[in-house]
Amino acid sequence: MYACKNKLRIEFLSLHYGFQKRFSMQLDCWNGFCARPNFMTIFNDHDVRGAGYEGKGTMDTKQWGWYLGPLCDADGNVMLDTDNEPIDIHVEIESLDAADRRDGARMYKYELDKEGKYKYMENDFVLFRYADVLLVKKEALLRGGKDDAPGIEDAGINDMKKRTFAYSSDPVAAFDAAYPDAFTVLSTDLEKGILAERGRELSWENARRRDLIRFGLFEKIQYVKNTAETRRWFPIPYSVLQKAVVDPETGKKLWTQNPGY
Repeated sequence: MYACKNKLRIEFLSLHYGFQKRFSMQLDCWNGFCARPNFMTIFNDHDVRGAGYEGKGTMDTKQWGWYLGPLCDADGNVMLDTDNEPIDIHVEIESLDAADRRDGARMYKYELDKEGKYKYMENDFVLFRYADVLLVKKEALLRGGKDDAPGIEDAGINDMKKRTFAYSSDPVAAFDAAYPDAFTVLSTDLEKGILAERGRELSWENARRRDLIRFGLFEKIQYVKNTAETRRWFPIPYSVLQKAVVDPETGKKLWTQNPGY
């Protein structure tokens, strides 16, 4: 168990069960986590981080960040689900309570072991990337920060743009045309500005929740039913509160439970 803790296994949790049979994976897939339909609207069709424009599923000729489309066998035939329906992953989700086995775009961000060679994906889980450093700086500048070294991050930003539209003849121009507000606007519009770019670049990297809270949008995203601001914070475990230091003057513990819990 401990030997696999740093391995990137999240694709196994997201991909449809049929992927195990298609690629002879050693571990079964969960057919679990998928994307909110509204989230997928922030991706341009030519952005490699999105689901792409081919729509052929496992028969796509390019690598995309999200999986949509049919799950085909090695001969190109669409595989069938347990209900004898074609396994064709689509972006729409009927509802949280009655989602179909094929609802929702699936995580496809990291290269998948398609030979069943490894028990777990031979990638380490992402903790913090240079791309995040660049995005943090851009956001700080858009919020009014002063840049003592103008242009220092331009090369890195351009590298990101080139990777993002790698299948375009002029990747930087393609990025700028697709996302003109990505690095120029501090927007609370989920589909514009630096927040949208953070969503595209850092999806599945444990950043979105904090970002939405910072921009004041945590309670306004699709499927969120409890919009109380209390949900921006987690409850402090009772066992932790019991260990709180006592104020010698008041006799009260210095740590208190977050409001609403």
